[in-house]
Amino acid sequence: MFLLVGRSRQYVIGMHGGVPLPLSVADITAVLEAHPSPLQREELDMCLFALDAEFMGSLEEKPEAQEDVESVWRGMVAGMNGGGVV
Repeated sequence: MFLLVGRSRQYVIGMHGGVPLPLSVADITAVLEAHPSPLQREELDMCLFALDAEFMGSLEEKPEAQEDVESVWRGMVAGMNGGGVV
């Protein structure tokens, strides 16, 4: 069901490409009209929104590990002085 609902996902198009929007109740309703479910609507919505939250969370960019300022500065100073990293 999540895959079917996800196919109707809306996107915002910007300079950096398309950004997916979270699923809406209307997206779920459109799929249920064509593919009825034996589950209660409240339970189905809750499950689909939980799956969508996981999906949206997986799309967030993970921050890259950065070196601390002190070690970068030491490397630059050592490089300018013609030596290795101190």
